[in-house]
Amino acid sequence: MACLIPANPDVAGIGVRLSFYIQAILTMAITLLIRLQMFKLDWGESHGNMALPRKELETLLESASTSILTLLLTGTALIISALIQVWTMKFTLYHAYLVWLLSVVNQISAGLAHTFYFLRTTRAYPSNDDRLSPEREVSKRALSVLEPRLHIVLFMGIYMALGGALAIWLSAELAQNSTDACTPEVSVAAMGFISSLTSYGVRLELLLFSAAIVVGSVGAFLVGLFLLSRWAWFHMPALIHRRLSAAIRWLHPSHTHAGRSKDADSRSPEPSMLEAAGVMNVVRGFLALTAVLEIAFWIWRAEKTIWLNQHLISPGEDDWTLGQTLSLLLLVLPLMDMVKRLREVIWGRKARRNAPESELDSPPWSCSAITRPEDSIHLASTGPVGHSTAINSKGPNACTLCGATIPDSSAARRLAQARHEKARTLPVSATPQRDTTTRIDDSERRGVEQDQREASQSPPVPSSPRRDAEANLRPTQHTLRHAREATDLRSQCNARHDDDADLLEMSLRPQPDNRQHAGPGPMPDLESGQM
Repeated sequence: MACLIPANPDVAGIGVRLSFYIQAILTMAITLLIRLQMFKLDWGESHGNMALPRKELETLLESASTSILTLLLTGTALIISALIQVWTMKFTLYHAYLVWLLSVVNQISAGLAHTFYFLRTTRAYPSNDDRLSPEREVSKRALSVLEPRLHIVLFMGIYMALGGALAIWLSAELAQNSTDACTPEVSVAAMGFISSLTSYGVRLELLLFSAAIVVGSVGAFLVGLFLLSRWAWFHMPALIHRRLSAAIRWLHPSHTHAGRSKDADSRSPEPSMLEAAGVMNVVRGFLALTAVLEIAFWIWRAEKTIWLNQHLISPGEDDWTLGQTLSLLLLVLPLMDMVKRLREVIWGRKARRNAPESELDSPPWSCSAITRPEDSIHLASTGPVGHSTAINSKGPNACTLCGATIPDSSAARRLAQARHEKARTLPVSATPQRDTTTRIDDSERRGVEQDQREASQSPPVPSSPRRDAEANLRPTQHTLRHAREATDLRSQCNARHDDDADLLEMSLRPQPDNRQHAGPGPMPDLESGQM
C-alpha cells in the first residue's frame, strides 16, 4: 500500500500559496517603483528641482509601508499556525518544509524591500529648518523617518526569529530519523537537482539558513535599539558624514555639486564617498536584480516540490477552506492602497501636464532701469527672493530692457540728459531701497496675510485623491498676485521706455533757429515741431 500524507489545505492550499506569491510580487513591484523614483529624485537634485519627484516618492513609500506590514502579518500567522500544529503532533514534516519555503519567500521580499525602504528614505523627507549644521540635518531627517516606522523593524525581527525557530526544529526532526514512514519518500527541489527530504544537504541548508535568519533577527533588534539611542544617532553619523565628506572633497574636487541650486544645497546633505563615486547606484541595481531572481527561484522551488509529491498527498489539499479564503481576502488592503497611491501619482502627473505654463512657472520678476550721465547703463533684475544681478555695459547696443533697445553710448548720454531735465522719473542707484524689490516684498507679505485670513474663514472642503493632487500643484493666490503685479510693473517699465524713446527722438531732432523768428507771431512749439 502506498504511503499517503494527510492533506492540509490551510497550509499548502492554492489560496494560501497565491496569497504569499502575490504579496511578495506586489511588494517587490512597489520597491522597484521606489527605486525608479529615487533615481528621478537624484536627477531632480542635480538640476535643482526636487519637489515633484519627492512628492511621488512619499506616496510610494506610504504604499510600501502598508505592503511590508501586510506581508509580515500573513507570514507570521502562517508560522504561528504551523508551530501550534507541531505542538499538537498533527503536523507532517512535508508541510513544515512547505511552510518554511513560503516563509523564505516572504523574508526575502520583505527584507530587500525593507532595505530599499530605509536605504534612501531620508532623501524624501528634507528638513524644514532654514539653517542646520550638516550633521544635525542628517540626524533630524533620519529620526523623523525611521522612528515612526520602528514597529516594522521590530515586527520583522520577530518574524525572522519565528522562521529561524521553525527551520531549527525541522532540521532536528529530520536528523533524528523520524518514525514517519512517508518522510523518506518526499522529494524536494534543491539547487538544480532533486533530493530526498531526509538528505544531509537539506538539513545543512536548513541549519545555514536558520543561522542567517537568527543573525538577521538579532541585527533587526539591534537596529531598533540603535534607533532608540538618541546620542548615537545624533553624533556617530555626523562624525562619519564629516569624515567621508572631507575625504571625497580631497580625493575628488570635481564632486562639489556646484551646479546645484542654493535651496537644494541648504536642504540636502553632501553625498558620501560611495554616492559621489556612483557605487551605490550599482549596488542598488544589483540588489533589485537579485531580489527578483531570488523570489522567482524560491517560488519555483516550492511549486516544484508540490508537483513532485502529488502522488503522496491524500485528496483534499486544494479544497477552498476558511484559511485559503481568508488569505486571499488579506490581499484586498494592499491592492486597494496601491491602486489609490498610483492614482494619486498618475493624476498628479496629468494635472502638471494639463496645467498652463504660466501657472506652473510664473516667477514674479520685475525690472528697473537706472540711467546715469556717464556712458553706461545699469540694469537691475530683482527676483522673488531678493536676489539681484547688475550689468554695466558701454558702447553700442549697451543693453536691452523690457523689449526696448538703447542704441549706443551717445544716445544713452542724450537720454540721460533729457531725463535729468525732465525730473528723474526713475530712482537712482543711491536709493536702492525704494526699488521694485520692496514693492514685491510688501505685496508678498500682504498676499500671505490675506490668504491666511481667507483660509481661516472658508469652510472645510471634502478631500479626495484627485482634488488633493490638483490642490498640491495649483499655485497659491499670493503667487498669482505676484505675477499680476509683476505684469503691471513690466507694463509701467515699457511705458517709461516709450517716453524715453520720445525724449531720445526729440534730443536727436535738429532744433530750429529761434534767432530768425521776428514779429509778434506765436512762438514755435518745440515738442510738436509746429509753428
